[in-house]
Amino acid sequence: QSKITSVHSPSLPLQTLRLVKSASELALMRRAGEIAASAFREAMRATTPGLLEHQLESIMEHSVKMQGAQRLSFPPVVAGGSRANCLHYIANNRTLRFGCPVTE
Repeated sequence: QSKITSVHSPSLPLQTLRLVKSASELALMRRAGEIAASAFREAMRATTPGLLEHQLESIMEHSVKMQGAQRLSFPPVVAGGSRANCLHYIANNRTLRFGCPVTE
């Protein structure tokens, strides 16, 4: 029976492996980018005063799923008005108003 004399972190070798992408991984990443871009464009077209932030989030999620994705890759930040500059804002409960910025 052997003794373990030291333990090394796998972080560096794993990070190095992550730099190399196969053709199929690159294709999936490109497709994911295309789906996200399309969903953002659809959400921008749908943005109107009176729409609720969570409704805009729903439009994005619907668009992504209708294009073949199983789910969003990240929780969307949909923030209007004074909340548009809040990082990691998740309430998504405000009504969008005319002339106010929206972060999607």
